[in-house]
Formats: sequence, C-alpha cells, structure tokens
Amino acid sequence: MQKKNEQALMINLAILFVVITILMGFAAFVLKQYWQPAQGNPGPAVEAVTMETEPQPETEPEPETPAGPISDPTAMRGVRLEPGKDFMTQAKDAFSQAQKNAVGDGDTPPSGEAVTLPQVEESKIKEELDRAVQRAGELGMNTLLLPVNTYLGTAYESQQGRSLAGFDLAAYLCGQAQEAGLRVYAVYDLSILPGEDGGQPMETIDAQALEAASTELGQLASVCPWDGVLLTGWGNPDAGDAYTRYTQQGGGAGYDAWMCSRSQSLVRTAVQAVKEQNPQLRVGVQADAVWATQAQSEEGIETQRETGDRYGRFADPLALIREEQVDFVAVLADTSMTDPALPFETLVQWWDNQFRQTDVQGYLIHTASQCGTWGNGWNEPDQLVRQAQAVEDSLALVRYQASSQEHNIKDHS
Repeated sequence: MQKKNEQALMINLAILFVVITILMGFAAFVLKQYWQPAQGNPGPAVEAVTMETEPQPETEPEPETPAGPISDPTAMRGVRLEPGKDFMTQAKDAFSQAQKNAVGDGDTPPSGEAVTLPQVEESKIKEELDRAVQRAGELGMNTLLLPVNTYLGTAYESQQGRSLAGFDLAAYLCGQAQEAGLRVYAVYDLSILPGEDGGQPMETIDAQALEAASTELGQLASVCPWDGVLLTGWGNPDAGDAYTRYTQQGGGAGYDAWMCSRSQSLVRTAVQAVKEQNPQLRVGVQADAVWATQAQSEEGIETQRETGDRYGRFADPLALIREEQVDFVAVLADTSMTDPALPFETLVQWWDNQFRQTDVQGYLIHTASQCGTWGNGWNEPDQLVRQAQAVEDSLALVRYQASSQEHNIKDHS
C-alpha cells in the first residue's frame, strides 16, 4: 500500500510540474541572458520555477513597454508560432508534404516534387494570428518567434520565393504584436533556398546560396520592425561535389577548415544583409550542444556523443563567438542533469567559459518539451528546477518548445 501511495504521489507531482511548466512557458520558451558581455552590466538573477500547493491571489500585471529593434532584453518569455499548427492550420498537410518531398521522411528519400500552395482565406489567417497573440499574452509571454521560411513558402514578401499568403503575413503579425506589447523575432532557416514553387534544400554553400541569403535577409529586415533574427540551418552539407570544389578552391587549407569557412561566409553574408537595412537589429545563430568532442579537439567538451557542430555539420559557432561576427548565440541544451552522454552541468560549464571573454551574448535553449518523458532523468518532476538551480549563479535559461503553441493550448488548457 505504501508503494502504491508513493507511486500515486510521484504521478501527482509529475502532473503538477507539467501544469506549472506549461504556465511558465512549457508551451513556449523562456529566453534570459546566459552570460553578460565582458563590458556590460551585471546579468539578471535566474527566475526560479516554483511549485505552489495553494492557489495564490491574482495580481494585475504591470503593462510592459514594447521593445524596439534596438532592445537588448535580459529576459524573453516566448512562443514559437509554427506554420500549419498555429496559423494556416488548414494547410497543415501541405506543410508536412512539402518538407517530406524536400528532405525525405525516415527511409523515404526526397522526391523533389513541388506541393501546390493551398488557398487559405486572409481573414482566417489573421484570426489565427490574433488568437495566437492574445493567447501568448494570457500565458505571460513577452516574445513571439516566427519561422519565416518553409519548404512551402515564406511568411514575408520574398524577392525570390513564393509567399504563403496573399498579404504580408509577417508585417501583420509584427503590427499586432507591437500593439499587444510583445516582441517578435524572425527565425530564418539558411538551409532552405527560396523558389517559385516553394523552398528547396541547400545542397552546398555556393554562390547561389550566398546570393539567396543576401537578397532574402535584406528583404526580411525591411518588411517590419523585428526585434531580432535567429539564423538556423547554417551548416555546410558534406555532400555532392563538396570535396571536388575543395580541391579546386580550398588552396590546401584542409577540408574541415575550408568547409567551416564556407558556413562562416554564409553567416557573415546574412548578418551583413540585415545590418545594411538596420544596423541595430540583433542577429544570432543557433548552435548544437556540442561544438566538438575532446576526441576531435583539445578544446572540445567531455562527452560520449560522437560529434558536434564543428566536425558534424561544419558549423563553427566558437569561431563566430571569438571573432564576434554575431550578436548572440543560442545553444540547444538538449540534455538532462543525469544524461550519461552529456550531463547538463558539463554543458553549462563549457559554454560558460566560451562567453567569458567576449561581447557576444550567449543563451541556452532549454528543451523543456522533453519533460515527462522517460529518458535520462526527464521523468523526474524536479528536472527543470534542478537545472535552473545549476545555473543560478552565473547563467540563465532559455526554455524552448519543440511543439507549437497550438499543440500545448489544445492539449493542456
């Protein structure tokens, strides 16, 4: 009987924790400054996740001043709005099919076939965006993150690609969010090349990829007053004629170094395009948890994982940090306190050291979406609380949703 009571208690605690993390941002992610720049002001304290056993009196939240492009927020509580899930929901199958055709699905190779863009009424799209903005405010969020380019099309008026809607969707969202006192970040996937029939996967970083980044990021920066741009998909694919091009262009630099230099060129091109339109607009990149393993580099992180960004995707965020080519780097901390391959504290300490002597800001993307699963400690109801405590002295958290706002609201509200 005692064992059953203990099991019931654990289940109740797990349920309670899931509910709290939803309210605190499990349906979204929380961005806080990870490491204050060397010449900046002291960083903020970490907000702790607390469990209340009794209902607390509701207080009227103070109105928040909307942040402009020059803003450098120390805390962002954000919701990622996924096309096909949070808006343009009637086109959900088309978004899924377009991605499957472009990059494949499991054992199914990509077909490369274009997907017809469904006609979704403008009023319906705006209604869904309005509801998302309202719901984000109700959840206590202050930031929306919008993936702006997909294999089906773009959420802004593209120069080279197919727009998802018959109006400037991104500009509309920026306007609605600003009225609600919310910030908006654009998430741009550099691995997707724009086209008249939708996006196509980038096979290599060549002149076409650089031109697309320059044209599209310049256009993106001009369509509305973003608070920031987060670049993803900036690795250099080790496929096709990559080695042949290295032998023709590499000049004996070494294949790995040359491949990484190309991805850095892609990031520099994207950043320059944005800064030419708005010098004060913050631009950063997303990085994997592991830069390199110690087996791959003396500077690498101690881990049982086989590889990392530097030698796996030929993406070198450490070089971007040291050369201060971006304003911030957001690290995907997809691990737990007890993960034997990469304990959370090991990851935090390694990245903390990288940001100590730089003006580049660091953020952790905390994969709170794994909470409640049964792998490597994520079933523990206090997993996120322990992670928050582990970084309380010098760091801050970014909670990142793997699922969309629509999923969490529908399933948990």
